[in-house]
Amino acid sequence: MPMKLNKNMNIAFLSSIDPFDINNWSGTLYYITKILSKKNNIEWIGEDIINLFYSFRFSKKSYPEKYASLFGSIISEKTNRADYSVLIVRDYFFGAYLNVKVPIIYIGDTTFNLFKENLRITSTEFESVADSLEKKR
Repeated sequence: MPMKLNKNMNIAFLSSIDPFDINNWSGTLYYITKILSKKNNIEWIGEDIINLFYSFRFSKKSYPEKYASLFGSIISEKTNRADYSVLIVRDYFFGAYLNVKVPIIYIGDTTFNLFKENLRITSTEFESVADSLEKKR
């Protein structure tokens, strides 16, 4: 069933990068938020979570995907307490374990499997975790 966008919805935008910055993600997030902001309230969720992760990680082998379950719990609790109409998720590690009562829109420009060669991934652990998380959404 198609979702009808009503006026003045509260939208949570889950992203580790600022969706209001035209320089991020080739401007795609900026233009999405710019258009949606004309009739809706947009809140960026993710900056504080990803900054906390990077400030507390204990080794260079740590990556956000390892903490997807924790991110899902934190974000689910935060968004369930608020009055959001929809969640837009850019990072699969933010969306994989969400337990919310509103629709989730996942946006991505490729799949991990298609892009992993460009990333020069050498860790089979990371590859396994990332692939598994992406399949959850």
